[in-house]
Amino acid sequence: MHTLSAAEGARSAVLLHGMEASWRGWERLAARLGDRYRLTALEMPWHTGNAYRWTRHRSPGGWVADAVDALPERPDVVVAHSFAASATLEALADGLFARAVVLLAPFYCPPEHRVSWEMFDATRAAFEGLITDSLRGWLGRHGKPGADPRVLSGMADKLVDRMGPLAFTEWFRQFTATAGLDLAAVATPTLVLTGPRDLGLAGGRDEALAKAMPAAAVRVEPDYDHFGHIRTPARVAEIIDEFTTGALGPVQTKETAR
Repeated sequence: MHTLSAAEGARSAVLLHGMEASWRGWERLAARLGDRYRLTALEMPWHTGNAYRWTRHRSPGGWVADAVDALPERPDVVVAHSFAASATLEALADGLFARAVVLLAPFYCPPEHRVSWEMFDATRAAFEGLITDSLRGWLGRHGKPGADPRVLSGMADKLVDRMGPLAFTEWFRQFTATAGLDLAAVATPTLVLTGPRDLGLAGGRDEALAKAMPAAAVRVEPDYDHFGHIRTPARVAEIIDEFTTGALGPVQTKETAR
């Protein structure tokens, strides 16, 4: 558990990272939210470099529920990205308690979509594409934005090989499992943020999720991609502020309570 901001009198928010990421991936967004939220970033079992043994013990949604339950207080807002966002969908369907939830770039499989080898292959291609995009972003943040495509491809291949088949098969299992979630029963105000360049909800799956989950406001931002909380943190912070104020009302400080 890592405290990124302890702003007195602010809302509490817990941040859950995606697969092969870490709590440090929230630092840019936290810098834009820190004066208005008490921010806690958790290191999830699917962090960078893990051996995926966690898949034997609990579903991703179960891990999210356990992590939130272990906090000293129930958070006002749960903010989750990518794999953790879809795991949070599972946790919400199972009764996860939070006042509001923000899902950044989740993936969702509508029930009417047939699980096939074609879907398997397309999902694997998308999975490997996200790994490449993540590496490209990492290199850009470390002063190497124009990496040779062959070098980048080689790095991505090595990372996929290191992760092993358990990583993708768990990703695919979680993706297809979202089709069976009872999202209509979820009452928690939820913001889903995606964009036309994000494969997680492409092909009309954003509209399908909005239909399946009335409590969710699915927002498609023109310039948002899968790593928008890192690439455009100021805009994402603005959207989160707008949502939480609308869902929960203004923060009650000593001055506003008078």
